[in-house]
Amino acid sequence: MLGKPSKKLKKELEANGKRANATIIEIAEKGMAVTRGAEGVVSNTEIALKTHLRVTPDDEPEFEVKKRFSFPQMAVPGAGQTVPVLYDQNDHDKIIVDYSPEAQQSAAFSAAGIDPSQIGQLMEQAQQMRAQAAGMQGGMGQVPGMTPPAPAQPQVDPVEQLEKLAKLKESGALTQSEFEAEKAKILGQ
Repeated sequence: MLGKPSKKLKKELEANGKRANATIIEIAEKGMAVTRGAEGVVSNTEIALKTHLRVTPDDEPEFEVKKRFSFPQMAVPGAGQTVPVLYDQNDHDKIIVDYSPEAQQSAAFSAAGIDPSQIGQLMEQAQQMRAQAAGMQGGMGQVPGMTPPAPAQPQVDPVEQLEKLAKLKESGALTQSEFEAEKAKILGQ
């Protein structure tokens, strides 16, 4: 079916296919919209577009494929973007876009120039940097001649303050003039 791999091919590649990232060299501006399921639901519509890909496997030479692929209507990639693919090593024409979350995440990291195997290490470095920054901020009050910044005053809801004032006035704790003076302060008048 137009740009959509058969269920058999999809199963075959998910079981035995090879994962790689592919760079879109060229993609058609217009294609055919194909809706599966309820019409009017954006997520049920895919666009089948003629696409020219350069596939860059880790352990074999790169190759190019020109084929019609289906992309979600709201996530059609552009030339220069990276998409994850699954392909048959023996027949490069058997290729599909890999929409698994792991493959999508890996392709995003790759496009950003981040090695996915180093994510744990990068997260650890970020935590160490946060701890160092917190330690530096905590020690700033110890520097001679410097006073620590005053803690921020919590924001008080003016409506709540006015309600409290009204209750105090009704109970007799405030006179009308005291009530008016405090009300003016709260309202910034």
